[in-house]
Amino acid sequence: MGEISISFDHIKDKEKVCELSVVIYADSFFYGLWDDDDRLVKADSGHITELNAVYNEQVSSYDLKIARIMSTLKPFVHIPGAEYEEKYFDHYFSGIYQLDKVDSTGRESDTFLREDIRTLHYMDNEFIMNDGLTQFPVKTAHISTALANYAYLIESDYISYLAHNTLHISSSTQSKFQFYNQFECYHKKDYLYFYMLTLNALKLDPKKEIVNIGGLLTNDSPIYELLHAYIGDIRLRDNDVKIDEVNAEEKQFYFDLYLCKSCV
Repeated sequence: MGEISISFDHIKDKEKVCELSVVIYADSFFYGLWDDDDRLVKADSGHITELNAVYNEQVSSYDLKIARIMSTLKPFVHIPGAEYEEKYFDHYFSGIYQLDKVDSTGRESDTFLREDIRTLHYMDNEFIMNDGLTQFPVKTAHISTALANYAYLIESDYISYLAHNTLHISSSTQSKFQFYNQFECYHKKDYLYFYMLTLNALKLDPKKEIVNIGGLLTNDSPIYELLHAYIGDIRLRDNDVKIDEVNAEEKQFYFDLYLCKSCV
């Protein structure tokens, strides 16, 4: 996909800014500031090496009431909450990931909103407490936890998000979590392949299933047009996000920030 500029600054009264959302990717991050009317008033991105400085700048510049941080990275694993014991954290990844290749040392455990399921993942979070600047709650979660919670929120079973050459897919059945995974995609046919692969594996009819998509695409983009030829009901997300001076069809560009705000 081509690069789309989605940065903006609509802050008119910094006293109204009260919430920060940060989404972490492999080599970059995307962040947004929200006002006391739940309106997204600023969005910007940066290289992952700039995260510490940018985070501290937002914390010191605004009277934030909460910050939410969402990781999109591997490794991750889902286990029943009743089976979780913190002392065995690393063991749950045995046979799934080679932990000697994991750079992050921070161990995170998220809980699903409506089910006794935990997402275990690694996320460096030292920047959160730097210089004692954080005087407000900071919530963290993995994108798979947020997508599962979002499915409950909108009462839909198949949620997906695509950006940075990665497709994230989460599926539930009658509010029961079934599946989450992420796939690397470098051509538009890659996206189609993984959509069809997962729909078929979950025994879902591509022509009948509602497929929710958020990310850097519009209904006239080549990827959308290709998917629409095979998938009967595609719904771009999310029109619920409040943003001034942004077209309705472009609101899904900020789906990750809204997902972070609403489900972390």
